[in-house]
Amino acid sequence: MKKLSPRFLFFLLLGMQVAWLDGRANYATALAPDSSRSLFADRGLWKEDESKRSIYSRTFITPDGRIIAQSSKAPLCYKDKSGNLQVIDCTLKPSEKGWEAVQQTNPCWLNFDGSTTMTLGEGQLMTYNQSARLNGYDLDPEGQVWLNKNEASFGLFHTLPIAKKFAFNYDRIETDYVIYNLIPTIANTDLHFSEEIILPDGFTLSRDLARGKEVDGCWQGDLLVYAPDGSVRARFFMPVYYDMAGAQLAGAYQLVRDAATGVYTLKVMVPGSWLNDPARVFPVTIDPLVTGPTTTWAGGTMPSCLLPAYNADSILVVIPGQISITGLWVQSSYEASVFTNTPKSDGRMYFSTNCGTTPVLTVTGSQGALPGTAYLQFTNYRNPLACCLPQTCAQQTIWLRMHLARSAQGAGCNTNYIYYDPFTTWPFSAYVEGRTVETYAQQWTINTTTICSNQCTITATVYARYGVPPYTITHPWASGPVVMGAPLPCSLGNSNAQIQLTIPGCPTYCQPGGAISIPSPTITDACGNTVTGFPPKTITILTAPDVTAIPNPLAICSGEPVAISFTSCEGNATFSWTGDNATNGSGNISTILTNTGTAPNTVTYTVTPSANGCTGQPVSVPVQVNPFPGASAGNDTLIYSATSITLNGGGGNGSASYSWAPPYNLSCTDCQYPTANPSTTTTYTLYVTENGCTSTDTVTVYVEVSPWAIVVPNTFTPNGNGVNDLFRPEMLGIIELEMHIFNRWGELLYSWNTINGSWDGTYKGEKVQQGVYVWLLHAVPEDKHHPPIEMTGTVTVLPKTK
Repeated sequence: MKKLSPRFLFFLLLGMQVAWLDGRANYATALAPDSSRSLFADRGLWKEDESKRSIYSRTFITPDGRIIAQSSKAPLCYKDKSGNLQVIDCTLKPSEKGWEAVQQTNPCWLNFDGSTTMTLGEGQLMTYNQSARLNGYDLDPEGQVWLNKNEASFGLFHTLPIAKKFAFNYDRIETDYVIYNLIPTIANTDLHFSEEIILPDGFTLSRDLARGKEVDGCWQGDLLVYAPDGSVRARFFMPVYYDMAGAQLAGAYQLVRDAATGVYTLKVMVPGSWLNDPARVFPVTIDPLVTGPTTTWAGGTMPSCLLPAYNADSILVVIPGQISITGLWVQSSYEASVFTNTPKSDGRMYFSTNCGTTPVLTVTGSQGALPGTAYLQFTNYRNPLACCLPQTCAQQTIWLRMHLARSAQGAGCNTNYIYYDPFTTWPFSAYVEGRTVETYAQQWTINTTTICSNQCTITATVYARYGVPPYTITHPWASGPVVMGAPLPCSLGNSNAQIQLTIPGCPTYCQPGGAISIPSPTITDACGNTVTGFPPKTITILTAPDVTAIPNPLAICSGEPVAISFTSCEGNATFSWTGDNATNGSGNISTILTNTGTAPNTVTYTVTPSANGCTGQPVSVPVQVNPFPGASAGNDTLIYSATSITLNGGGGNGSASYSWAPPYNLSCTDCQYPTANPSTTTTYTLYVTENGCTSTDTVTVYVEVSPWAIVVPNTFTPNGNGVNDLFRPEMLGIIELEMHIFNRWGELLYSWNTINGSWDGTYKGEKVQQGVYVWLLHAVPEDKHHPPIEMTGTVTVLPKTK
């Protein structure tokens, strides 16, 4: 075996680039700008909800509370020997013979000698990349293999002047030879990279006649590994060559089998004319790909159809419950066949759901003229693909369809020109990003940071989004919950609502001010998820003053001055007042009120204290203005002596009190209608008092001596001695007389109705007993201007004298 000389290796080292090169970037072209960074920024910190794991889906919770559901056409998990779902992880980890990627259905290995081993089935291993040579020179003099520190899933076998990269993925290994510069010793010849392949007993490797063609004795196409039962267990994809400028060429294989050992030697043929073309921009990548038995798509490679027809395939996308969808990130790719030199610009790809359809994607510009991979890195198509899905508490699923077509190159649907490759680095898959209920923006606010101690209500504004509306806002200071928002398609639920809070123990007056902390609200969405832990709010309480009015209430008589003074617990308080008689002012009240009516009226003053920028509770001060009652003692009048008259007092409104003076010859002094019998002319004053107000009036009673007289004796002795034997009155100016005598039991003993009549002291012919007897007199004066006279009295019947 020939080795590359140390001198040759040193020469190559001088011109070698030591950067890690990802040559596939020159072979593949993005269909849209990469927008996945916002989705995967914290990918290493995602925590999986293993209970929701399936072969084609996984669910994660991110540190910032997002819920991520991953769905893919390619398997994401596999079942281990115990039947448990395990996550496929193709990251290379150290092993006894090198590195391994065994967390998958068919484990793969990268060995210290640069060879690779792939599982083709239970206990069936294929080893290839063994004994690598370039035009007969051994490419592995030292066997140096290490991991790229930046990409833990990549292995690197590096022997000057050739770098060999290994990219491990699910049941597949991509092997790239990277040529940094022309190799002087073989600069004018074709390059032959050769490797040995060892298959399990009964397995064979041969051309895929459906995908390739023979060119100059070599096979420009795929190779298939067949199991003894005829099933395909692995595929060697046709190699592709490309340089840093994007120039590409379909490669070819030469396959030889050693009949004695059964070992295959696989050569990759690189035309020297292409490699030595002056237009070539180094480094150049030789890119084959080997896949194992289970990395297959349902139905195999997806064909494209000629426009306007599209072929379609779909994946079932899981949408977690209890979220608002914030992103539907879609990834896929299509291949423009290198076999047929189909330009990527011939491809058309778009995605759809029952909600809507994305724009059609294709490659334009200079890259569009080349064959190769057109890929869509994860791109957020929430709108339009998820905008018909309202938020719900239950998990949903939706079919995400990929549509593939081409604009030229033959009729019908086929894989000859544009197709979807199930073994792509950009498999058809999707991430649903969503969030449960949370607050946003200012979280919650209050309408003030300073409040007076007698202001009891605060308005809080609470912000909620995501999760599943409607949201219920509760607060320990609120009288009840407030509900806001509604589940709507394509909505993030952004809502805010105001809630009225009542400060406990409010209102207060005269208490020292200070700061109080307002507890935070709670947001609960329709699924019962809550948002708590808002930062509390602090408000400053200013002391509100009180007011005391002296006097309060107040009653005055019409025309009297009003003087009301005000005091407060706050020494710096000021006072303003308004009266319901259209007056107003500040400070104490000093005024005069009148009432010209007959009934009391009230003027109410409303007094408001102010201090510390706060207005205290107003106080009402009623002032009752009472009218004077308007006393009336009646008209002056004339009476005759020994007669009486009833005085007619008046005034007031039913609640007045009356008083007469002087008190002489009056039947009462505190009544409204007293009887007066003065013996001489007298002027009486009436005092009428009502509601504390007194009015006076006078009346004069003139007394004249009567033109008549009646004198009735008070004793007589009816003993027949001729002296004082008869009882009769002596009269002057009387024209009629009627007189009656009664005993003490009221029995009538004797009466007469003549001027000259008399009583002789007998009853029924018998002398009455001595004692006191009552008489009643009715007389009519001669002067008709005088009223009749009624008099009564007693007379004593004396015993007989000796």
